Amino acid sequence: MYRLFFLPLFFCIACQSPPDKPVSKKEQDFLSVLSDAYIFAYPLVLMDLTRKYAEKQERKPSPNLFFHHRHFPDPTFKMVVKPNLDTYYSTAWLNLKEQPVVLSLPKTDRYFLVPLYDAWTNVFAAPGTRTTGAEARDFLIAGPHWKGIVPDGMQLYRSPTNMVYAIGRIQVNNPEDGSNVVTQIQDRLALTPLDQWTRKDKYTANDLKLPLNIPPPKEQLKKLRVDSFFNLFNRLLEDNPPYPTDQKQLSLMKVYGIGSGKHFSLANFPDSLQERILQIPIKTHQGFPKLYKAELINGWRTLMGLADYGIDYKKRAFVAHFGLGANWSEDTVYPTSVLDAEGTPFHGKNNYRLHFPKGQLPPAQAFWSITMYNAQYFLVPNPIDRYAIGDRDDLLVNEDGSLDIWIQHESPAPEKRKNWLPAPKETFTLTLRIYWPEERVLTANWNVPPVEKINQ
Repeated sequence: MYRLFFLPLFFCIACQSPPDKPVSKKEQDFLSVLSDAYIFAYPLVLMDLTRKYAEKQERKPSPNLFFHHRHFPDPTFKMVVKPNLDTYYSTAWLNLKEQPVVLSLPKTDRYFLVPLYDAWTNVFAAPGTRTTGAEARDFLIAGPHWKGIVPDGMQLYRSPTNMVYAIGRIQVNNPEDGSNVVTQIQDRLALTPLDQWTRKDKYTANDLKLPLNIPPPKEQLKKLRVDSFFNLFNRLLEDNPPYPTDQKQLSLMKVYGIGSGKHFSLANFPDSLQERILQIPIKTHQGFPKLYKAELINGWRTLMGLADYGIDYKKRAFVAHFGLGANWSEDTVYPTSVLDAEGTPFHGKNNYRLHFPKGQLPPAQAFWSITMYNAQYFLVPNPIDRYAIGDRDDLLVNEDGSLDIWIQHESPAPEKRKNWLPAPKETFTLTLRIYWPEERVLTANWNVPPVEKINQ
């Protein structure tokens, strides 16, 4: 009976079997439920592996403590995919199991936001310029079971889980601005356990260290055996309960040993299915690019409604895989493209132009940028160390008020180099970020122009 609720929700990417090894309808149902369960569990497991990766990177891991990124990411940065080159990060992993934590934000006229992600990658609060203004504020972040008194003058943010990922972002106009202005703002961010706050103890913070030579979280997850994956998920559920709307899915999965207090074992399945179950992680990762698709407009796809996924588990897993830490669309919109105007994948052997007509620049109430990534969504080295380009750069505007961005591997003519976004030799992808987008972006009344292949 439960499978009738569950099966229509997802496309089963694990239950397709070789034609010479047919499976029964009952076995297909087993595989379908387990495949869908992997998609459901994926964001929670990835968040935990990302937390552990950060702890190794920080050398001296401390929960409830900001670690500041004092420089823009470079091609060695692998902690999350699609890092931005617009803001300095101040990140923290909160453990709310014992008590709440006070988040203190300073007064500043610089655009910033500090979205708070629960363990399932949903944003449950996003204090910052757009939502809470520029004045200094204190916020109490409490776990799902905390019962206590909120200090006077403090706003409560209730997290659905005890694990919280805070990803502070502060606008940086250039490296000098980052060193002279933004680092001082970072130093005034604070996280303080509630008992220390009441005693008025001082907080501390650390700079992020150089990354260790260990695989990034997504690669670690990809290599987890399916039984290790589900049993890690089972343990994580104890402190990070799913939402009430997830009960149908949980009821289905617990039959197979997936759930809080459960143990998943391959030995519980017929020998004929065990090898196929072991293939679920491989097939899921192969199928991620097709798991969720937004409408293609001018070669660009724009996912809306991010960071608050409800029961859209495919979108939640897709975004975690390709862009863990996405903001609410009201804060940032991320059009992404891998295709030129002719529908051909981008490749560094070609030269391209992105042309914005007069009055048609990305409608941002804060700022915008375009970032270059490789096929794995990481930064790629280039001779001028320019990985993104946008409205805070000294761009050359055409006489008619339009703007051209030149996208290619080799350096263009001298008069075009201000507007050059270097590309790798191989395939690549582009992401446009629009911070605090205007309403016409959110309602799809503005679209990114196509990227044209050119001869020069």
